[in-house]
Amino acid sequence: VVVTDYPDPELIENLSWNIQQQQLEGHVVAAGYRWGDSVEPLLALNGMCRFDRVLLCDLVFNHSEHAKLLRSLGELLIPDGLAYCVFTHYRPWLAEKDMDFLRLACEQ
Repeated sequence: VVVTDYPDPELIENLSWNIQQQQLEGHVVAAGYRWGDSVEPLLALNGMCRFDRVLLCDLVFNHSEHAKLLRSLGELLIPDGLAYCVFTHYRPWLAEKDMDFLRLACEQ
């Protein structure tokens, strides 16, 4: 399992700490990743294999990054892989823009 967050040292340190607290070292690795960047470092953590599942949590609020997120997903997932998307509308007045991510994903 590879868990990612924005590549800020403090964020990744916190992910690593949580992995240690749950005694998941050796089974789970934390990495910094910015959607749209090369997926090679993430694939390297998975033996250069694409992933069969990706869990997206609280990412769709950043509307300008939807296309980058979908491009990265396309490069990370096996052809019949699944992406699960979990989110809340942090800004309810922009809920329609949040939902645009799901519409874009269905078009691809």
